[in-house]
Amino acid sequence: MSRVIAAIAVAMVATAGLGAQDKIGEAVYLDGAVSVTRDGSALDSSAVVIGAPINNFDQVETGDDGNAQVQITTPRAAPSTITISPDTQFTFELSALEGKQSSSINLVSGSLSLKVSKLSNAQDLTIQTESAVLGVRGTEFTVSTSDAGDVLVTCVTGAVACTAEDGTEYQAVPGTAVENQEGAAFRTVPVTGTDLEAFRRSWTEERRAAIRANATGLIQANAARYLMLRAAYDRDYQTLMSREDVISKWRAEDRRSGMGTRAEVEREKRAVLAPLLRLRRAQFLLERVQFRLLRLKRLHDQGFGQGTLPGGLTTNQFFDQVLRDRPEVNGHMATIRNLARLYAFRNGGADPTSYSLMFRERLKEKPAREPLRGPRRPQNQD
Repeated sequence: MSRVIAAIAVAMVATAGLGAQDKIGEAVYLDGAVSVTRDGSALDSSAVVIGAPINNFDQVETGDDGNAQVQITTPRAAPSTITISPDTQFTFELSALEGKQSSSINLVSGSLSLKVSKLSNAQDLTIQTESAVLGVRGTEFTVSTSDAGDVLVTCVTGAVACTAEDGTEYQAVPGTAVENQEGAAFRTVPVTGTDLEAFRRSWTEERRAAIRANATGLIQANAARYLMLRAAYDRDYQTLMSREDVISKWRAEDRRSGMGTRAEVEREKRAVLAPLLRLRRAQFLLERVQFRLLRLKRLHDQGFGQGTLPGGLTTNQFFDQVLRDRPEVNGHMATIRNLARLYAFRNGGADPTSYSLMFRERLKEKPAREPLRGPRRPQNQD
Protein backbone atom coordinates (compact mmCIF):
# COMPACT_ATOMS: atom_id res chain seq x y z
CA MET A 1 0.00 0.00 0.00
CA SER A 2 1.30 3.42 -0.94
CA ARG A 3 1.93 5.51 2.16
CA VAL A 4 3.02 9.13 2.10
CA ILE A 5 3.02 11.53 5.02
CA ALA A 6 0.38 14.19 5.46
CA ALA A 7 0.27 17.03 7.91
CA ILE A 8 -1.45 20.33 8.45
CA ALA A 9 -0.48 23.06 10.83
CA VAL A 10 -2.05 26.18 12.25
CA ALA A 11 0.76 28.71 12.54
CA MET A 12 2.18 32.04 11.40
CA VAL A 13 4.78 33.30 8.96
CA ALA A 14 6.70 35.79 11.06
CA THR A 15 8.14 38.91 9.55
CA ALA A 16 11.57 38.10 10.87
CA GLY A 17 13.40 35.00 12.03
CA LEU A 18 11.88 32.61 9.49
CA GLY A 19 13.04 31.73 6.01
CA ALA A 20 10.92 31.21 2.92
CA GLN A 21 10.29 27.64 4.09
CA ASP A 22 9.21 26.82 7.65
CA LYS A 23 8.40 23.69 9.56
CA ILE A 24 4.99 24.16 11.09
CA GLY A 25 3.82 20.66 12.09
CA GLU A 26 4.44 16.94 11.89
CA ALA A 27 2.46 13.76 11.40
CA VAL A 28 1.66 11.55 14.37
CA TYR A 29 -0.42 9.02 12.43
CA LEU A 30 -0.83 8.05 8.79
CA ASP A 31 -2.35 5.18 6.90
CA GLY A 32 -3.18 4.47 3.27
CA ALA A 33 -2.67 6.74 0.28
CA VAL A 34 -1.74 10.30 1.25
CA SER A 35 0.31 12.72 -0.85
CA VAL A 36 1.95 16.08 -0.25
CA THR A 37 2.92 18.58 -2.94
CA ARG A 38 5.55 21.21 -2.11
CA ASP A 39 7.22 23.88 -4.23
CA GLY A 40 5.75 22.57 -7.46
CA SER A 41 6.30 18.83 -7.09
CA ALA A 42 5.14 15.85 -5.04
CA LEU A 43 7.34 14.81 -2.15
CA ASP A 44 9.18 11.55 -2.69
CA SER A 45 7.92 8.75 -0.47
CA SER A 46 11.46 8.01 0.73
CA ALA A 47 11.65 11.49 2.27
CA VAL A 48 8.30 11.41 4.06
CA VAL A 49 7.99 9.51 7.30
CA ILE A 50 6.21 10.13 10.56
CA GLY A 51 7.75 13.20 12.17
CA ALA A 52 8.95 14.75 8.89
CA PRO A 53 8.27 18.50 8.52
CA ILE A 54 5.41 20.00 6.55
CA ASN A 55 5.81 23.54 5.26
CA ASN A 56 3.70 26.55 4.46
CA PHE A 57 1.67 26.33 1.20
CA ASP A 58 1.95 22.53 1.02
CA GLN A 59 -0.98 20.72 -0.60
CA VAL A 60 -2.24 17.55 1.07
CA GLU A 61 -4.47 14.96 -0.56
CA THR A 62 -5.73 11.63 0.76
CA GLY A 63 -6.93 8.76 -1.39
CA ASP A 64 -10.06 6.73 -0.73
CA ASP A 65 -8.17 4.69 1.89
CA GLY A 66 -6.01 7.53 3.26
CA ASN A 67 -6.08 8.81 6.84
CA ALA A 68 -3.69 11.01 8.81
CA GLN A 69 -3.45 12.92 12.05
CA VAL A 70 -1.01 15.68 12.89
CA GLN A 71 -0.11 17.90 15.79
CA ILE A 72 0.98 21.51 15.64
CA THR A 73 4.58 21.96 16.72
CA THR A 74 5.34 25.63 16.04
CA PRO A 75 5.34 27.90 19.12
CA ARG A 76 3.66 30.60 17.03
CA ALA A 77 0.28 28.86 17.12
CA ALA A 78 -2.06 27.41 19.72
CA PRO A 79 -1.65 23.65 20.24
CA SER A 80 -3.89 21.86 17.76
CA THR A 81 -4.62 18.40 16.39
CA ILE A 82 -5.97 17.86 12.88
CA THR A 83 -7.50 14.58 11.69
CA ILE A 84 -7.68 14.13 7.90
CA SER A 85 -10.31 11.79 6.44
CA PRO A 86 -10.19 9.85 3.14
CA ASP A 87 -10.80 11.64 -0.18
CA THR A 88 -9.72 15.02 1.19
CA GLN A 89 -7.68 17.75 -0.49
CA PHE A 90 -6.57 21.02 1.04
CA THR A 91 -3.76 23.53 1.34
CA PHE A 92 -2.85 25.75 4.25
CA GLU A 93 -1.38 29.21 4.21
CA LEU A 94 0.22 31.14 7.06
CA SER A 95 0.66 34.88 6.77
CA ALA A 96 0.39 38.27 8.45
CA LEU A 97 -3.11 39.67 7.92
CA GLU A 98 -4.58 42.84 9.43
CA GLY A 99 -2.14 42.82 12.33
CA LYS A 100 -2.77 39.18 13.25
CA GLN A 101 -0.97 35.89 12.85
CA SER A 102 -3.34 34.42 10.28
CA SER A 103 -3.69 30.73 9.49
CA SER A 104 -6.00 29.74 6.64
CA ILE A 105 -6.94 26.22 5.56
CA ASN A 106 -8.24 26.00 2.00
CA LEU A 107 -10.48 22.91 2.05
CA VAL A 108 -11.08 21.87 -1.54
CA SER A 109 -13.09 18.74 -0.70
CA GLY A 110 -13.40 16.04 1.92
CA SER A 111 -13.46 16.22 5.71
CA LEU A 112 -11.21 17.66 8.40
CA SER A 113 -11.62 17.43 12.18
CA LEU A 114 -9.80 19.99 14.31
CA LYS A 115 -9.19 20.27 18.03
CA VAL A 116 -7.87 23.77 18.62
CA SER A 117 -6.79 25.25 21.93
CA LYS A 118 -7.67 28.84 22.74
CA LEU A 119 -6.09 31.30 20.32
CA SER A 120 -4.63 34.58 21.51
CA ASN A 121 -6.06 37.93 20.40
CA ALA A 122 -3.15 38.17 17.94
CA GLN A 123 -3.94 34.84 16.27
CA ASP A 124 -6.54 34.01 13.66
CA LEU A 125 -7.64 30.67 12.18
CA THR A 126 -10.08 30.27 9.31
CA ILE A 127 -11.16 27.45 7.03
CA GLN A 128 -12.13 28.36 3.47
CA THR A 129 -14.76 26.45 1.53
CA GLU A 130 -16.16 27.59 -1.80
CA SER A 131 -19.26 29.11 -0.20
CA ALA A 132 -18.12 30.23 3.26
CA VAL A 133 -15.30 31.09 5.62
CA LEU A 134 -15.28 29.42 9.03
CA GLY A 135 -13.86 31.45 11.90
CA VAL A 136 -12.42 29.47 14.80
CA ARG A 137 -11.34 30.35 18.32
CA GLY A 138 -10.80 27.43 20.71
CA THR A 139 -13.00 24.51 19.78
CA GLU A 140 -13.33 20.91 18.62
CA PHE A 141 -15.23 20.54 15.37
CA THR A 142 -15.51 18.83 11.96
CA VAL A 143 -16.12 20.37 8.56
CA SER A 144 -17.34 18.02 5.83
CA THR A 145 -17.92 18.69 2.15
CA SER A 146 -19.44 16.67 -0.68
CA ASP A 147 -18.49 16.23 -4.32
CA ALA A 148 -21.24 18.71 -5.21
CA GLY A 149 -19.88 21.44 -2.92
CA ASP A 150 -22.25 20.91 0.02
CA VAL A 151 -20.87 21.85 3.45
CA LEU A 152 -21.64 20.59 6.98
CA VAL A 153 -20.06 21.98 10.17
CA THR A 154 -20.54 20.15 13.48
CA CYS A 155 -19.11 21.03 16.90
CA VAL A 156 -18.18 18.94 19.94
CA THR A 157 -17.18 21.96 22.04
CA GLY A 158 -16.94 25.70 21.50
CA ALA A 159 -18.37 27.43 18.43
CA VAL A 160 -17.52 28.05 14.79
CA ALA A 161 -18.75 31.20 13.04
CA CYS A 162 -19.74 30.31 9.46
CA THR A 163 -19.89 33.41 7.25
CA ALA A 164 -21.65 33.01 3.91
CA GLU A 165 -20.72 35.01 0.82
CA ASP A 166 -23.57 37.46 1.46
CA GLY A 167 -22.11 38.29 4.89
CA THR A 168 -24.69 36.37 6.92
CA GLU A 169 -23.16 34.60 9.91
CA TYR A 170 -24.33 31.26 11.29
CA GLN A 171 -23.04 29.66 14.51
CA ALA A 172 -22.25 25.96 14.72
CA VAL A 173 -22.34 24.92 18.40
CA PRO A 174 -22.87 21.64 20.26
CA GLY A 175 -26.38 20.46 19.38
CA THR A 176 -26.68 22.69 16.29
CA ALA A 177 -24.91 22.10 12.98
CA VAL A 178 -24.58 24.49 10.05
CA GLU A 179 -25.34 23.16 6.58
CA ASN A 180 -25.15 24.57 3.08
CA GLN A 181 -26.39 22.51 0.16
CA GLU A 182 -25.17 23.56 -3.27
CA GLY A 183 -27.50 26.17 -4.72
CA ALA A 184 -29.41 26.70 -1.45
CA ALA A 185 -29.12 29.08 1.49
CA PHE A 186 -27.21 28.26 4.64
CA ARG A 187 -29.25 26.93 7.55
CA THR A 188 -28.82 25.67 11.08
CA VAL A 189 -29.77 22.05 11.74
CA PRO A 190 -30.55 20.57 15.18
CA VAL A 191 -28.47 17.54 16.12
CA THR A 192 -30.53 15.47 18.56
CA GLY A 193 -31.09 11.83 19.33
CA THR A 194 -27.84 10.58 17.79
CA ASP A 195 -24.09 10.92 18.13
CA LEU A 196 -22.18 13.32 15.87
CA GLU A 197 -20.36 10.61 13.95
CA ALA A 198 -23.65 8.89 13.06
CA PHE A 199 -25.14 12.26 12.11
CA ARG A 200 -22.23 13.00 9.76
CA ARG A 201 -22.37 9.53 8.20
CA SER A 202 -26.09 9.94 7.55
CA TRP A 203 -25.51 13.38 6.01
CA THR A 204 -22.73 12.05 3.79
CA GLU A 205 -24.84 9.15 2.52
CA GLU A 206 -27.77 11.47 1.87
CA ARG A 207 -25.60 13.83 -0.17
CA ARG A 208 -24.07 10.92 -2.12
CA ALA A 209 -27.54 9.71 -3.03
CA ALA A 210 -28.48 13.22 -4.19
CA ILE A 211 -25.34 13.41 -6.32
CA ARG A 212 -26.10 10.08 -7.97
CA ALA A 213 -29.64 11.26 -8.71
CA ASN A 214 -28.34 14.45 -10.32
CA ALA A 215 -25.15 13.12 -11.90
CA THR A 216 -26.03 14.37 -15.38
CA GLY A 217 -26.67 17.94 -14.24
CA LEU A 218 -23.57 18.04 -12.03
CA ILE A 219 -21.31 16.71 -14.77
CA GLN A 220 -22.63 19.21 -17.30
CA ALA A 221 -22.40 22.17 -14.91
CA ASN A 222 -18.88 21.34 -13.73
CA ALA A 223 -17.72 20.59 -17.29
CA ALA A 224 -18.84 24.05 -18.42
CA ARG A 225 -17.08 25.70 -15.46
CA TYR A 226 -13.92 23.69 -16.05
CA LEU A 227 -13.63 24.65 -19.72
CA MET A 228 -14.26 28.33 -18.96
CA LEU A 229 -11.88 28.48 -15.99
CA ARG A 230 -9.16 26.51 -17.75
CA ALA A 231 -9.12 28.87 -20.75
CA ALA A 232 -8.81 31.99 -18.58
CA TYR A 233 -6.29 30.32 -16.27
CA ASP A 234 -4.03 29.33 -19.15
CA ARG A 235 -4.01 32.88 -20.53
CA ASP A 236 -3.03 34.40 -17.19
CA TYR A 237 -0.47 31.67 -16.56
CA GLN A 238 1.29 32.51 -19.81
CA THR A 239 1.26 36.18 -18.85
CA LEU A 240 2.89 35.42 -15.52
CA MET A 241 5.45 33.07 -17.07
CA SER A 242 6.55 35.91 -19.37
CA ARG A 243 8.31 37.23 -16.26
CA GLU A 244 10.59 34.22 -16.12
CA ASP A 245 13.44 36.56 -15.19
CA VAL A 246 11.77 37.34 -11.85
CA ILE A 247 10.54 33.79 -11.24
CA SER A 248 13.94 32.20 -11.88
CA LYS A 249 15.63 34.77 -9.65
CA TRP A 250 13.21 34.11 -6.79
CA ARG A 251 13.69 30.36 -7.08
CA ALA A 252 17.46 30.70 -7.03
CA GLU A 253 17.27 33.00 -4.00
CA ASP A 254 14.94 30.55 -2.27
CA ARG A 255 17.53 27.80 -2.54
CA ARG A 256 19.93 29.92 -0.50
CA SER A 257 17.21 31.51 1.72
CA GLY A 258 17.91 35.00 0.43
CA MET A 259 16.39 37.82 -1.57
CA GLY A 260 17.46 40.86 -3.57
CA THR A 261 17.86 44.46 -2.48
CA ARG A 262 14.81 46.38 -1.31
CA ALA A 263 14.55 48.21 -4.62
CA GLU A 264 14.83 44.95 -6.57
CA VAL A 265 12.18 43.25 -4.45
CA GLU A 266 9.66 46.08 -4.85
CA ARG A 267 10.20 46.17 -8.61
CA GLU A 268 9.83 42.39 -8.87
CA LYS A 269 6.66 42.32 -6.78
CA ARG A 270 5.04 44.94 -8.99
CA ALA A 271 5.92 42.89 -12.07
CA VAL A 272 4.11 39.73 -10.93
CA LEU A 273 1.33 40.81 -8.56
CA ALA A 274 -1.50 41.48 -11.04
CA PRO A 275 -1.37 38.13 -12.90
CA LEU A 276 -0.65 36.30 -9.63
CA LEU A 277 -3.82 37.75 -8.08
CA ARG A 278 -5.92 36.74 -11.08
CA LEU A 279 -4.49 33.23 -11.05
CA ARG A 280 -5.08 32.74 -7.35
CA ARG A 281 -8.71 33.81 -7.72
CA ALA A 282 -9.23 31.46 -10.66
CA GLN A 283 -7.34 28.64 -8.97
CA PHE A 284 -9.62 28.76 -5.92
CA LEU A 285 -12.44 27.63 -8.22
CA LEU A 286 -10.49 25.55 -10.73
CA GLU A 287 -8.98 23.21 -8.13
CA ARG A 288 -12.44 22.52 -6.72
CA VAL A 289 -14.04 21.90 -10.11
CA GLN A 290 -11.23 19.55 -11.14
CA PHE A 291 -11.41 17.61 -7.88
CA ARG A 292 -15.19 17.22 -8.20
CA LEU A 293 -14.95 16.10 -11.81
CA LEU A 294 -12.46 13.39 -10.88
CA ARG A 295 -14.90 12.15 -8.22
CA LEU A 296 -17.87 12.42 -10.60
CA LYS A 297 -15.91 10.31 -13.10
CA ARG A 298 -16.25 7.41 -10.66
CA LEU A 299 -20.03 7.65 -10.99
CA HIS A 300 -19.76 8.19 -14.74
CA ASP A 301 -17.75 4.97 -15.06
CA GLN A 302 -20.63 3.19 -13.29
CA GLY A 303 -23.08 4.48 -15.89
CA PHE A 304 -24.32 7.66 -14.20
CA GLY A 305 -24.53 10.88 -16.22
CA GLN A 306 -23.24 9.50 -19.51
CA GLY A 307 -24.22 11.42 -22.62
CA THR A 308 -23.30 14.43 -24.73
CA LEU A 309 -22.36 17.88 -23.45
CA PRO A 310 -23.53 21.14 -25.03
CA GLY A 311 -21.26 21.70 -28.02
CA GLY A 312 -21.21 18.05 -29.07
CA LEU A 313 -18.41 16.67 -26.85
CA THR A 314 -19.37 13.34 -25.29
CA THR A 315 -18.89 12.87 -21.57
CA ASN A 316 -16.37 10.10 -22.32
CA GLN A 317 -14.35 12.47 -24.49
CA PHE A 318 -14.55 15.22 -21.88
CA PHE A 319 -13.33 13.04 -19.00
CA ASP A 320 -10.49 11.76 -21.21
CA GLN A 321 -9.52 15.41 -21.72
CA VAL A 322 -9.62 16.13 -17.98
CA LEU A 323 -7.31 13.18 -17.31
CA ARG A 324 -4.90 14.30 -20.05
CA ASP A 325 -4.92 17.85 -18.69
CA ARG A 326 -4.49 16.85 -15.06
CA PRO A 327 -0.66 16.64 -14.86
CA GLU A 328 -0.24 20.02 -16.52
CA VAL A 329 -3.02 21.69 -14.50
CA ASN A 330 -1.69 20.30 -11.22
CA GLY A 331 1.82 21.41 -12.13
CA HIS A 332 0.67 24.93 -12.90
CA MET A 333 -1.36 25.18 -9.69
CA ALA A 334 1.60 23.95 -7.64
CA THR A 335 3.79 26.58 -9.29
CA ILE A 336 1.30 29.33 -8.38
CA ARG A 337 1.15 28.21 -4.73
CA ASN A 338 4.94 28.31 -4.61
CA LEU A 339 5.07 31.79 -6.14
CA ALA A 340 2.50 33.02 -3.61
CA ARG A 341 4.79 31.70 -0.86
CA LEU A 342 7.83 33.41 -2.37
CA TYR A 343 5.88 36.66 -2.74
CA ALA A 344 4.78 36.58 0.92
CA PHE A 345 8.39 36.00 1.99
CA ARG A 346 9.34 39.24 0.22
CA ASN A 347 6.31 41.07 1.61
CA GLY A 348 6.97 40.92 5.35
CA GLY A 349 5.05 37.65 5.71
CA ALA A 350 1.84 39.14 4.27
CA ASP A 351 0.20 37.42 1.30
CA PRO A 352 -2.07 39.80 -0.64
CA THR A 353 -3.30 36.84 -2.71
CA SER A 354 -4.52 34.82 0.30
CA TYR A 355 -7.98 33.31 0.02
CA SER A 356 -8.95 34.70 3.43
CA LEU A 357 -8.15 38.22 2.30
CA MET A 358 -10.00 37.72 -0.99
CA PHE A 359 -13.10 36.53 0.88
CA ARG A 360 -12.99 39.52 3.24
CA GLU A 361 -12.68 41.89 0.31
CA ARG A 362 -15.74 40.32 -1.32
CA LEU A 363 -17.71 40.81 1.91
CA LYS A 364 -16.81 44.51 1.96
CA GLU A 365 -18.43 44.86 -1.45
CA LYS A 366 -21.74 43.41 -0.20
CA PRO A 367 -24.34 44.99 2.14
CA ALA A 368 -24.04 43.97 5.78
CA ARG A 369 -26.44 41.26 7.00
CA GLU A 370 -27.56 40.42 10.50
CA PRO A 371 -26.01 37.23 11.93
CA LEU A 372 -28.21 34.16 12.21
CA ARG A 373 -27.02 32.29 15.25
CA GLY A 374 -27.68 28.95 16.87
CA PRO A 375 -28.27 28.56 20.62
CA ARG A 376 -26.41 30.95 22.88
CA ARG A 377 -22.78 30.00 23.29
CA PRO A 378 -21.87 28.86 26.84
CA GLN A 379 -20.00 31.55 28.70
CA ASN A 380 -17.08 29.29 29.58
CA GLN A 381 -16.34 28.42 25.93
CA ASP A 382 -13.89 30.29 23.67
